[in-house]
Amino acid sequence: MEDYLADMFVTPDQFVVLSAPKAQNNIRFVQACTHDGEIKVELGIEEKGTRLYYKMCTRRVLSYFP
Repeated sequence: MEDYLADMFVTPDQFVVLSAPKAQNNIRFVQACTHDGEIKVELGIEEKGTRLYYKMCTRRVLSYFP
């Protein structure tokens, strides 16, 4: 995953999608892409249906995720 995220900074047209066959910790899928030098992260959360949440992150903030 880290290699794909790092590639987004080299090739700005990259779009990363990870999906799980079964939701883990209520997370069904993760999508990420770059936008104006930041990373747009979207989470598909399953809780009374599936909802989409997003956050703009810097590369530094994203490096704190395990």
